Amino acid sequence: MGVLHPVRLKKKVLKRIREHAQSSSGTEVAGLLLGSLRHDTLLVSDVVTGEQKSSPTHVALEDKFLVRVATEYGRRGKRKSIVGWYHSHPDLGCFVSSIDFATQKRFQSLFPDAVGLVIDPSPPEEVSLFRIEENKARNIDDYILT
Repeated sequence: MGVLHPVRLKKKVLKRIREHAQSSSGTEVAGLLLGSLRHDTLLVSDVVTGEQKSSPTHVALEDKFLVRVATEYGRRGKRKSIVGWYHSHPDLGCFVSSIDFATQKRFQSLFPDAVGLVIDPSPPEEVSLFRIEENKARNIDDYILT
């Protein structure tokens, strides 16, 4: 799978994810993490979200949104690219479901350093970053918030 680099997450990214999750009225939300690999560190510097179908226990980003973002951030010369994804688990806690596991594996097949982020915005808020390593979901507890 290659070298999995340390992660730096911008505070503004976490703030935007938190606001998105809190706006959902008990349904899951999702989006994409944008950033770059710099100096052997994965920098998550922005977030983008769009059309999605959601329920209290499931969320799926619409294909047309994914195609639009992939087209825009796949262009040569872009400073940011898609480096992962996020979604919420309102009132459920932070864990990696079987669907989350499969989604993360797909992201890592395209970009081995990709990360997944799960947030439960319900008090007390929980946030967890993870990757798939050796076919198991592993929390990234040592990420740096900048």
